[in-house]
Amino acid sequence: MAAGSLALAACFVASIRAGYAAVNAAEAQAGSAVAAQATLQTAEKDADAMGP
Repeated sequence: MAAGSLALAACFVASIRAGYAAVNAAEAQAGSAVAAQATLQTAEKDADAMGP
């Protein structure tokens, strides 16, 4: 009985860790997208400032 409970607890902990890993990956991806957008906007502003 204890072995079954231990296995269930290990499975539960593994699923929580997988969830945290997925959230962290999504946050990193979103952060990269925001940084890329900010870089693009800065480049566009610099190009506009240089003018024709």
